[in-house]
Amino acid sequence: MQQFPGSACNGFVSGDDQDLDRLFVQLSQQNVIGLKLLKAPPTIGKGSVFAVILKAAIPVALWLRQNLSKNCQEQVDGLINCCCIHELPEAVKKKRLEDLPMPPDTHIGHHLSLLWEDPYRVPPSIEYSM
Repeated sequence: MQQFPGSACNGFVSGDDQDLDRLFVQLSQQNVIGLKLLKAPPTIGKGSVFAVILKAAIPVALWLRQNLSKNCQEQVDGLINCCCIHELPEAVKKKRLEDLPMPPDTHIGHHLSLLWEDPYRVPPSIEYSM
């Protein structure tokens, strides 16, 4: 995987309220490694943002499972700005644990989802017999 200097945020595209074709073009840029969504995706499957993630082969996506009443941009950006990309899974876990005692409607830790593709995990080799 290409090394990106600085915070994880440098390689992320915001995908909220975007046309899916335009989002695909943005995600296909060479310097983009991830997608962030501040709103819960309205649909799944064909014609959804998840289909665009698969088509663009983006290895990282961070989204909120529920729409929160307050603007979460600052909290999400703060989370991904505080670490390098390889530290993001641990930063998400830490945020979830920090927010656990807090009211769920106001803290992103209750609603964070992280898609993290492991580039070193390969499918098993299966020998088929006839």
